[in-house]
Amino acid sequence: MQLTGNYNLKKPEGTDVVNIQDFNDNADIMDAQLKLLNDNKVDKESGKGLSTNDYTTTEKNKLAGIAAGANNYVHPSTHPASLIVEDSTHRFVTDSEKASWNGKASTEVATTSANGLMSIADKTKLNGIATGAEVNQNAFSNVKVGSTTIASDTKSDTLELVAGANVTLTPDATNDKITISSTDTIYTHPSTHPATMITEDATHRFMTDAERTKITGIEAGAQVNTVTSVAGKTGVVVVSKSDVGLSSVQNYGLATQAEAEAGTSDAKYMTPLKTKQAILKLAPTPTTSSLTITDSGNYFGSNNVEGALQEIGQTLNGVRGSLIDSVNEILNS
Repeated sequence: MQLTGNYNLKKPEGTDVVNIQDFNDNADIMDAQLKLLNDNKVDKESGKGLSTNDYTTTEKNKLAGIAAGANNYVHPSTHPASLIVEDSTHRFVTDSEKASWNGKASTEVATTSANGLMSIADKTKLNGIATGAEVNQNAFSNVKVGSTTIASDTKSDTLELVAGANVTLTPDATNDKITISSTDTIYTHPSTHPATMITEDATHRFMTDAERTKITGIEAGAQVNTVTSVAGKTGVVVVSKSDVGLSSVQNYGLATQAEAEAGTSDAKYMTPLKTKQAILKLAPTPTTSSLTITDSGNYFGSNNVEGALQEIGQTLNGVRGSLIDSVNEILNS
């Protein structure tokens, strides 16, 4: 089986078996190629023919960038000043204005031989000179002594110094000076001051003797509590047992073990432990002499067992009653 050089169409040889699928494959290849040619062909339009002046893509893009109605305009290289519209940051100046500005002093500081700008130091000095100030007026206009200021009344006013107590003034007109001397005085600060000399403030106050006594009598940790009444009583109240519902309670202490076992005090309270200790100490020890059993017959017979048990129970109840009476007698003694 041979194939064509361009589209690989199958060409059966004489000895090849004819296969219908080979013809179908060739037909599909040719159909696809014909379709591609038909899609890419250029139809001829009436009145137009082929030309050697080919229209390129670059020329098409250039034409698309030209606005409708555009012309071949060349902008001039210069414009008259009247054509320019001024604004706040773009203004014209005249020749006379420029000449005036050029004639002004430079930014150099003025000297005694050349005009110029005033320096900061000169401006500060000028501001410090009072209006109407005179040259060489070497004098004090005010003399301050403590909180008092003495002002001169005229340009040539005179200040007089007066010596006080223990003070001597010695003027020296030649050397323009005054010597002030004083008599020695030794000051001794007192060792004490009266309380009236002290100025009190928010954190420093005096206390009277009465206030000190009152504070001394207050217990440490005491709190401010106000009691308006106790058991209906007001003012200085003395509380009794009846005021708190204990009028029938005696003011007895607790009995010791020795007092409980002795059983002689009538002014002590007994706790459960002390009561137990008193019973163990004071209760009589039961003996056989206190138990009497009367032999009234054969209690162990078949007919008398129940009666014997009843008799024994009654006897034991009697012993129990005797013990209770003994304890009560001890407690009441």
